[in-house]
Amino acid sequence: MKLWRIFIPQNVRESQEFMPQVHEIPKEYLKQLKDSGQLDSDFSPEQLEIFRGRYFAQQTRSVLELVEDKNYQYLVILGDPGSGKSTLLQYIALKWA
Repeated sequence: MKLWRIFIPQNVRESQEFMPQVHEIPKEYLKQLKDSGQLDSDFSPEQLEIFRGRYFAQQTRSVLELVEDKNYQYLVILGDPGSGKSTLLQYIALKWA
């Protein structure tokens, strides 16, 4: 079966606030660190909740709509393992080819 027939575009949110302390750690490992009290963060839980709230307040858009938006010179695709990053990039490469 061809990728064109099975690909379903994800819905995404824009995020201008990138916090490597939070976003670069896989969710499973982040949970383990929090549970064991080993998470060394520059942010208090209240601050993290504010950032999370701002993120979830953003409207969702189709990832393809965002990729085709000429207002963005660069995009960074972040997501957990298995969330479809490679499939998305393969779909875009096939579409552009």
